Amino acid sequence: MKKDGFSYIEIVVSIFLFIISLIPLVKYTDDNHKIYRKFLDLERDYKNFSVLEKQLKNRENSILIMNLGKKEYSLENLGTDKLTENLYLPYEVDKNFKLLIELSKFYFIFKEEKYEYIKLNIMYMNKNKKISSEKYIDPYRREYEKIK
Repeated sequence: MKKDGFSYIEIVVSIFLFIISLIPLVKYTDDNHKIYRKFLDLERDYKNFSVLEKQLKNRENSILIMNLGKKEYSLENLGTDKLTENLYLPYEVDKNFKLLIELSKFYFIFKEEKYEYIKLNIMYMNKNKKISSEKYIDPYRREYEKIK
C-alpha cells in the first residue's frame, strides 16, 4: 500500500512538471505567430508596391507625359484618372492608404548629347509603413520595344 501511494505522488509531480515545462513553449509559439503576422503584412505591402510600380512604369508614354507633376491618391480616389485607372493591387489595403506619385522630365547631358527621361517617384503608405522608390523611364526605348 505504501508503494502505491508513493507512485501516485510521483505521477502527480511528473504531470505537474510536464505542464510547467509546456507554459514557455506555448508563449514562444504565440510570439512566433505575432512575428509571422507582422512579416506577412510587410510582405503584402511590398508585393502591392512592386506590382503598382511595374504597372506605372509600363503605362504609355503619352499618359505619363500628360500627368506630369505631383499627385496624392487615397483609397477613394485611386483609379479616377488615366494614370491610375485599371491598377491592380493583389492584397487589400487599409482605409488610411496613401499613394504619392510624382512625374517629372529629367535631362541627362553627356558629351554634348542630351538624353530625356521621365522621373517616377512613388511613395506607398499603408498601415504606418512607408515604401518609396525613384525610377527613370526612357520613353524612346519603351516605344521602340512596343514596335518589335
